Amino acid sequence: MQWYVVMAASLPMKTTETDLEKISNYLKSQVGWVELAKMRKAIPAKHTNNMKIEAMRHLGLLERDGENVKLTPDGREYAGGDATKRAEIMRKRLRADPLYLATLEWLHFNDKNTVTKTDLANYWHDNHASDLNGAKGDALTDSTVFFMRMVGISELGRFVPAGVGRETHLVMDETMLREFATGESPPVQDEDPREDHLEPPPSAPRATPSAVSVGTGLNVNVEIHIAADAKAATIEEIFKNMRKYLLDASPSTVDGG
Repeated sequence: MQWYVVMAASLPMKTTETDLEKISNYLKSQVGWVELAKMRKAIPAKHTNNMKIEAMRHLGLLERDGENVKLTPDGREYAGGDATKRAEIMRKRLRADPLYLATLEWLHFNDKNTVTKTDLANYWHDNHASDLNGAKGDALTDSTVFFMRMVGISELGRFVPAGVGRETHLVMDETMLREFATGESPPVQDEDPREDHLEPPPSAPRATPSAVSVGTGLNVNVEIHIAADAKAATIEEIFKNMRKYLLDASPSTVDGG
């Protein structure tokens, strides 16, 4: 029992989105308080140890009473929601935590678009020592990694795990973070006023239909379509031939006689 009390006072750490999903998906089908022993029979222990339970309790997704747990209202919404809904709930829970809220505001107002776990650990150490419950060294950096994972779920940024030559870090979504930190929605992009004044493309020139008499009581209408990009010389040649072979031709010529 003493170990549980110590864990409750610590910053959450070593808990992933998968852990939250496993626990919340199980509890959303349960009514009221559920014994941890019962849940641990249904879910692998690596997802349900005290560290994971306390992380969810810290976030406000879970209530705990000794060895019994249940989802909070936000926890139930998280459990039943899609990725967009879960991101919304996570933003709400991050805002409710003074340390997490202060950190996100610090990121926004200091234009920190990319931040490593070491950057965050130093910021917490230097500015929020009273909120750390004595966490230092690996415990402190592990706690910042947990925070970074939750920011990834919230869609305020993208969590990037460590890799070859790469430290664990966050790449912030500037638009989402601005709206979160200031409460201001992104400006609506005005339509280009020039669009109202755009003239329609020129239509292809059309030759005026000409009536050609080919015999007594018989007329033929000739209509010629000319491409819009036709050169002036080409157009002139077309009309020249019309005059020569149609308009100026005698009836006997037209009839082939």
